[in-house]
Amino acid sequence: KITRSSGSIFAGLGLANPDEMLVKAKVVHKIEQEIKSRKLTQAEAAMLMDIPQPRVSKIVNGRFHDISETKLMHCLNKLDKIKMLWYNT
Repeated sequence: KITRSSGSIFAGLGLANPDEMLVKAKVVHKIEQEIKSRKLTQAEAAMLMDIPQPRVSKIVNGRFHDISETKLMHCLNKLDKIKMLWYNT
């Protein structure tokens, strides 16, 4: 039996707050892209984002369900601010 997708993998899996999880996943994707493009280690990324390295590991390994959207946005903003300072010097 084939079931039509709802458009959200999180809703399709029956997870609570699927819209919030989708937003978090998009932010995490941007964080991962920034870490990879700058070839940062998890320790370096942790220092820049002002979070412990094990939390960076959770984020890049898709275990971000217990990290608030606000905290993820804070991490992305920290990476962007550092990047802007680095490029403008």
